[in-house]
Amino acid sequence: MDKKIFFIYFTFFILYFMANGQTPTSSGHEHGRDLDLLLSLQNDIKILKTEHASTLNQLSSTLLHLSSTLSQVTELQHDMRIIKEELQNEKETNRVFQREVMRLKNLTSDFDLEINRTRFPHSELLSVKEALAFELDLGLKQQKDEMMNEMSMMKTNFNTKTSATSTTISGIINSILDIQRKIYFTAGTIRDIDKQWAPKEIIIFPHVISNNGRGYDASTGVFTTPKSGVYVFICFLTSHKDAAEANIVLNGSRLVGIPAFTSGMNETYKYGSAGNSAVLQLVQGDRVWVEHTSGNFLWTRGYAPFPTFSGFRLG
Repeated sequence: MDKKIFFIYFTFFILYFMANGQTPTSSGHEHGRDLDLLLSLQNDIKILKTEHASTLNQLSSTLLHLSSTLSQVTELQHDMRIIKEELQNEKETNRVFQREVMRLKNLTSDFDLEINRTRFPHSELLSVKEALAFELDLGLKQQKDEMMNEMSMMKTNFNTKTSATSTTISGIINSILDIQRKIYFTAGTIRDIDKQWAPKEIIIFPHVISNNGRGYDASTGVFTTPKSGVYVFICFLTSHKDAAEANIVLNGSRLVGIPAFTSGMNETYKYGSAGNSAVLQLVQGDRVWVEHTSGNFLWTRGYAPFPTFSGFRLG
């Protein structure tokens, strides 16, 4: 995916220079500027990949749970096939029983004919018929009761397994929705900043590590509240040569300061660091950022940023 994005950017880059009558090798100065542009494009690709790493890991764990649930569903389908086969067997048994009943009825009819042929007394004939009818009714009732009990047990077992599976699936869906509802971000800078700052200039942290909820804008350094609630914000600064100070600001109002005072043997080895945090009740649309106060030099490392700005919503 990274190669495809890089190829698109590279193609756009070549077309841009062709459209302006230039080539990427027009001059040494332009070559350096082109190389910076390519490096910037590569850094954007890394940011896009890093931004979703946390959410992809959570979704991977959720998919493992879903795989387990699908196994339970497969087992339930297997049980349903067994129940269906048992019901089919019961139907076949019932048909056999019905044929046996008809056979007994035919025997009874034959018995009646034999009684009439032998001229048994009428009272004895009635007694035999009543006995046969009683035994027949009793046998039918017992088989019916057994069949109904077995059907009731199978239905209870089926409902129990269905309810358990539905609960598990519901839990997975809620977990996915909970991940999508969470709001948090962390951003930093992986390049030293040494410049003359404008009054009340916003410190931009362009290297986005996470940004669930899309509240933080890496191009402006401003977090815009996507949903009302209680939020926690944390800022950490590292200075070099001279002290650096900043403030966490809400809608233009300074809330807490971050004084990164330096100390050391000489100008080369003077470093400082400081951090602070704020817990704020925000409404949708509120804006929070870090405002520069004094000092010129913020230092960092390219593979792991020191100056960072983070925030998350409680609950």
